[in-house]
Amino acid sequence: MHARILYFGHGSLAIYGLERLLDAGAEVVAVVPTTTDNAGEGHLDEARSLERFARSRELRVERLPNPNSAAARATLAALEPDLLISVHYDRIFTPAVLELPRLGALNLHLSPLPRLRGCYPTKWAILEGEDAGVTLHCMDEGVDTGSIIDRRIVPLEVAETDQSLTARLDAEARQLLDEHVPKWARGECGEATPQDEARASYHPAELPAGGRLDLEGSVEWAERMVRAFTFPGQPGATLRWDEDEIEVLAPVRICRESTTAPGRIRLERSGELAIGFADGTLYATRVRWRGEEQSPRDLAELEERVSITRATVRG
Repeated sequence: MHARILYFGHGSLAIYGLERLLDAGAEVVAVVPTTTDNAGEGHLDEARSLERFARSRELRVERLPNPNSAAARATLAALEPDLLISVHYDRIFTPAVLELPRLGALNLHLSPLPRLRGCYPTKWAILEGEDAGVTLHCMDEGVDTGSIIDRRIVPLEVAETDQSLTARLDAEARQLLDEHVPKWARGECGEATPQDEARASYHPAELPAGGRLDLEGSVEWAERMVRAFTFPGQPGATLRWDEDEIEVLAPVRICRESTTAPGRIRLERSGELAIGFADGTLYATRVRWRGEEQSPRDLAELEERVSITRATVRG
């Protein structure tokens, strides 16, 4: 007898896990995409829309803006699930929902729990210079606090960006799914070990530092910020002044000597943008201005508007 699976998620990794469940013979009683999936409006392509993939397999799809509402709970309870699986789902479940599946509720989180609970774990791993990872854990009423079933540690590489780290964690997560999905299809969760609260760290939903570079702060922190915010299609770390801003993208390099005064930027003959911080200078070769990526040399219009060689940048 195969387990009845209630599946929540978003994106290509969630699609991968769902496909593996179907291959393993699990009975997927319903798929619940995030509200940002937007497959019905065609905002996501086939590779990233969990809803579109589920419908292509003729699975039941439930759009639940609030999965914890009384109406949603009634809908989910009627499905009589054995397991609830969450892969990149963006809502916290109440105990009333977590009690619905007969065998439990599991979540895949892209961090080495108990470290980096909460949001933006890849960004925070880079910012804090600590190991990243992937964890499969039981869900409880807390945020990523449930007992751990399996965990993979992924040390950071030199010059790691959010893009490169996410790709490496995605590969690890797929291997973890390959190992555990057959067990889920049989209705097995695996043994779980409580998390060590003494080692825990947590970050809320706000972007680290609002995504803005602090020109009065450390140049080393700024270099990490740029790498943590370098991901195609997402905003980069920003410098703001007046009504305008520049996004700075990796790769960047730092000079611990203050060759550029703190709070000032200039265009070097090498084509690099030199940005002054409290304890050094950050040099960038890739920037984005008004949504368009370009080299600092191409910022002629910006240079004319704000006198980039003389401007004091206000964070």
